[in-house]
Amino acid sequence: MKVAVIDFPGPNGVKDIEAVCHMFGHDSEVFGPKDTSFKDADSLIIPGGYSYGDVIRPSALSKTCQVCGAISRFAKSGKPLLGIGNGFQLLCELGLLPGVLIHNPTLDFSSGIVGVEVQKCKGNTLSSLSDKCLNLPIACYYGQYYIDKRTTRILAKNEQVAMRYSARFGVNVSGDNFLGSVGNIAAVFNEAKNVLGMMVHPERVIGLNQDTKDGYLFFKVWFDLRNNND
Repeated sequence: MKVAVIDFPGPNGVKDIEAVCHMFGHDSEVFGPKDTSFKDADSLIIPGGYSYGDVIRPSALSKTCQVCGAISRFAKSGKPLLGIGNGFQLLCELGLLPGVLIHNPTLDFSSGIVGVEVQKCKGNTLSSLSDKCLNLPIACYYGQYYIDKRTTRILAKNEQVAMRYSARFGVNVSGDNFLGSVGNIAAVFNEAKNVLGMMVHPERVIGLNQDTKDGYLFFKVWFDLRNNND
């Protein structure tokens, strides 16, 4: 599989994603903000860890880059597209996912290992992880996911909620939803189930000598999405 990886100014997640691709035997190619296509890529990942434009609003500047046109076209192609952290924020800014990410209710930067419970969503690769919990890192200031009541009902009807925060499994978090996200939502799909945005960072826990390696479990099934869609 050929994986396109977006590199916006100031990221710290690109190398992690490249390492993940290498671990699973996939080729990766990095594209910048001025690129207009991803050639023959089979999958696209927008890593987190960049703050480009956060002083205005997360991804407010990123969404004006030329590459965003290519991102929108890729999403419409039906191929798998994953946005992590700031990547999730960008997908919301582009209208490829519903909702918006606003500042945490504490007005502080939040980080640590949190528990997320994978939801039952028909028609996507995460089905094999349904009802399981993954302990994954989070690191954000704008991590509170907000949607209105109408959109909440639509996501429930279409089974678009991919993950919810759960203190039953979290390592360092007290309370079910320390970020204040509507419905404890940690990750969502688009209606077609090929675009996924998530606040947690699975790419940071895939190796040895870590408290959790649940990121490995996530990517193991995520990379199966292309085969499921063929």
